[in-house]
Formats: sequence, structure tokens, C-alpha cells
Amino acid sequence: MKSIYVSGPMTGIPRFNFPLFDEVTAELRKDGWTVYNPAEHDRQIAPNIEQWPGFAAGDPAGCPAFDRAGSLRWDFATIAERVNAIVMLPGWERSSGACGERYVAEQTGKDIWLAKREWRHYPWSFGADDKKRMIVVVAEIG
Repeated sequence: MKSIYVSGPMTGIPRFNFPLFDEVTAELRKDGWTVYNPAEHDRQIAPNIEQWPGFAAGDPAGCPAFDRAGSLRWDFATIAERVNAIVMLPGWERSSGACGERYVAEQTGKDIWLAKREWRHYPWSFGADDKKRMIVVVAEIG
């Protein structure tokens, strides 16, 4: 079974970037992946997170009940123990959480994929850092 974790920036991005996490997750599932999405996990542990004052702006200060440490423990354990690969969303390199997730993936021998799209309405492409393989997933944003 092929399984993958979606990693990317959340803090400071409107709606904590949940729409992009969900879009990429849906496309990967169409391709047969079992996907671990931290936005879905955050909704499970905090079902009303999207109504919190800081959610719209992606401001954790407006989400005081959110357990960041607990969330990171789940993220790192999921990468280390449950997945074969991790896909890095655009902007991941500016996110301390995503950088930590990538580090865990590297240290545990996971495949690391980069999600990219040349233009807003072009398909997403997911490619390994080593450029040895590439799968193309179509995802149009309207």
C-alpha cells in the first residue's frame, strides 16, 4: 500500500492553507494513495477550528485552544511510522513545521516529493527530489 504525508506551510496563510492541503490530498487519493493530511487531523482534534477567531487569517494566536505540540507529535510519528513518502507543498521551506517534517522524512528514509504547478490553472505535478520519477496529477483551481 502506498501511503504519503502532505507537508507544507500553515501559519500566516489564510485558513491555515487547509484548502491547498485538501486539494492535493484529493488528487493523491484519486491516484490510489493513502494520504495523511495534517489539516484533516487538525479538524479531527479540534472540530470547530474553522470557527476560531484566528482561523481566517491563519493566526495561531487567535486559536488558543489548539495544541501545537500535540499536533507536531502526531505529524512526526505519522511520517516516521505510517508512510512511504512525504509530499512538500509550495512554500514548505519557509515553514519551521514543514522543515521539521522533511527532516523526519529524510532521517527515516522516506521518499520526498515536491508538489508544483507552473501556472494557476495547470495540473499539479508531483516529482521526487532525485528527478528519477514523476507522476502527474490534474488539479484545476477555479
